[in-house]
Amino acid sequence: MPIKDKDRWERLAALGVQREIPTPGGEAKMSAVILQLAEPLLKQHGKTPQRAEAIILLTIAGWNKSMFSPDRQPLIEKELIDSFVPKDGNAEDVGVAVQIMDMVVERRQWPSQ
Repeated sequence: MPIKDKDRWERLAALGVQREIPTPGGEAKMSAVILQLAEPLLKQHGKTPQRAEAIILLTIAGWNKSMFSPDRQPLIEKELIDSFVPKDGNAEDVGVAVQIMDMVVERRQWPSQ
């Protein structure tokens, strides 16, 4: 395993993420699904535990958003953003949050299309 990947897994382990997750009946655990959805962002931007945690939280938010019908997703997205972007947060913070959630929705739906 390359050093870079090893370092990433060590950071994720520090957050309590397990690399190998045994599941009953061969079904994936939700934590494994979330990590798979977040993987490109974690590789690119998850350089610190704080960044990795933020990416995982936004991935979970994106997953939750994707559980609603497309016509309800904008309202859910607004509620999610209101809950984790401070009222005095800047537009860039909101844009990044929306971009990550949209990417997760897209990645989640990709295999079924």
